[in-house]
Parts: sequence; structure tokens; C-alpha cells
Amino acid sequence: MTNIQFLFNISDINLIIYKIVISSFNKNRSSLVYLDEDSAINNFSQMLWSKEIHSFYPHQIKKSEKMNRICLGSDAQLMDDILINGTNQTIEYFSRYQKFYELVGTRETDKAIARKRFLFYKDCGYKLEAIDSSDFNL
Repeated sequence: MTNIQFLFNISDINLIIYKIVISSFNKNRSSLVYLDEDSAINNFSQMLWSKEIHSFYPHQIKKSEKMNRICLGSDAQLMDDILINGTNQTIEYFSRYQKFYELVGTRETDKAIARKRFLFYKDCGYKLEAIDSSDFNL
């Protein structure tokens, strides 16, 4: 069954996504960063190119191949290891993933939408964890 973690009170969602992706990459795990806007996908792709001066993290946009471990896009059927939701949407096919991160910002509107997703997963019988981003360690 999918392990779902809600990380809340996140002031910089891209930074948290980056930390999860790099930690997963270093553990030889595959991640899909679920982003629904091309501008968000392009911004995060640029971050993977330039965040660390001596590192580049190979990734694909809106497609996945067997050797690829990082994918950016809005098709949850591309992978099946780690899913990171960078949107306020409920994602179809989330249950095919081993680990699923739901990210919640600091705005009250984001929190209200996230509460609905939390209740949805809970009603479906998933075990949930809620972690304040200040206490989050990989």
C-alpha cells in the first residue's frame, strides 16, 4: 500500500521538492515531480541544472524511460516509485506509487484544500503521516 506523507507549512515548495528528489536519486530511487504548469516544470528543470555548481541531475520532462530516475510532468502513469505532488490537485493513479509526498504551503487556502485531500486518502483507508516541514528529515 502507498505510504503517504503530508508535509505542511512549507515556505519554499521547490526547495523541499529538490531535497526529496536529490535524496531519492542518491538512494537509486525514481521520482515523479507532479507539476501541472509548463512554467513550473521549466523552473524546476532549471533548478536541477543549476542549483549545485558541480552537479547536474538528469531528468526528463513529460516522459520517462527505464534508466531515467527523475521525471517532471503531470502524467502519474509515467513511474511507480516516488510521487511528489507540487500542485493542489488530487492525483489519479497515486496508489501505484510506493511513497507519495503531498506538499502544503503556508497559505490558508492551500491548507484548506490539503485537508480535503487528507480526508479523501484517510476515507480510502490509507495510513497517513502529517509532518511540519521544520521537522522533516530525509
